[in-house]
Amino acid sequence: MDWFFKSKSELPAVTHLQQKRTQQIDSLKTYNHNVAEIKRDEEYRVSFTVSGHTVALNITLPPKFPEDKPIVKVSPPLRHPWVSKHMLVTGCRSLNNFVVNSVLGRVIRDIVTEFEKAPPVVFAESTNQPPSHMPALPYPQPQGMPAFPQSMPPPYGQPSTVAGNVGMYPMPGHTMPPVNGSSMYPTTSNTQGNDVSLGAHNFQVQTEFPELQNKSIDELKILMEDEEKLLNMVLYSEQMERLKDERNRLNESCEELSKTNMSYKPELESRKEKLKEAYNKMLEARNSFDMKCLHQQSINEQLSPEIILYNLKVSVADADTESEELAESYLDNKMETDEFLKSFMDSRIKVHLRKVKEDKLHQMLTERGGVSF
Repeated sequence: MDWFFKSKSELPAVTHLQQKRTQQIDSLKTYNHNVAEIKRDEEYRVSFTVSGHTVALNITLPPKFPEDKPIVKVSPPLRHPWVSKHMLVTGCRSLNNFVVNSVLGRVIRDIVTEFEKAPPVVFAESTNQPPSHMPALPYPQPQGMPAFPQSMPPPYGQPSTVAGNVGMYPMPGHTMPPVNGSSMYPTTSNTQGNDVSLGAHNFQVQTEFPELQNKSIDELKILMEDEEKLLNMVLYSEQMERLKDERNRLNESCEELSKTNMSYKPELESRKEKLKEAYNKMLEARNSFDMKCLHQQSINEQLSPEIILYNLKVSVADADTESEELAESYLDNKMETDEFLKSFMDSRIKVHLRKVKEDKLHQMLTERGGVSF
């Protein structure tokens, strides 16, 4: 019955540093939203959304906090002037100058505000860029294409190596020599005075330029020297007229096609707006999903067997302290006997029930190799 006459609780007194630590943690929850407790009094997470990405600030409190400044790490990997290559926040002045009288919640809020004003560049999980040790090609080379055409004829004046084309290609401005004493080009004859007989080429001249059919060589020479007349003959020929008609037809076709395309503009703009709305809804759903995942993760961490065992130990100590206070009040004649017996028995029952649960959970964790306190 020694516990019946105890005057003070055996729990250690709360120090001034511990009070400051608790106040700093409360300020973190006051100034910021979505605060998740990862490890009680040691590690917390603040989540927010920037440019469609969910960013988390992981705050680690050292053992001597708030005398020592907290450590703030960012996830996922990103690039920002305030963040080092190890994803630690190093550019925040209020964090670097953190002292005992600083407000942790306000410091974290400054970091979140800076990220909202100057959004960081969030790195993707995978990129399609080539590795850094591979230099880029100076000129793109299509795959499946040889460096040079294999069937390209040799330059002018060079012998051909293609089968069936043995010989010399003519240089510009030169003619090929006759083969076997005969010319490779059709010859002209004056068997009918000044009339031109072009053999097989006569049909082509008659078809394209019928006005040249009955002209003599002298008339053709004069026509060749009169560039203006020759140009007018070409410009007003049937072939040119057909080209003009074809050009006009193509212009009209292009205009009709452009009008048809412009008629699709309202529908295209409407679908573009629908796509934008669907994309915004997707971003909202994704952000909501990410926040719920973080919330679920924080709840799972808070309801872990180790945390429950720790809370049971604290509740047993609190219930024991409550029963001791009732006993002291009764000994000081501050309570009636009936009231004391009822309150004291309820308090001791609560202590024993919590103690049994604590021992049972401790035994289960020990059997499965869990962490014990």
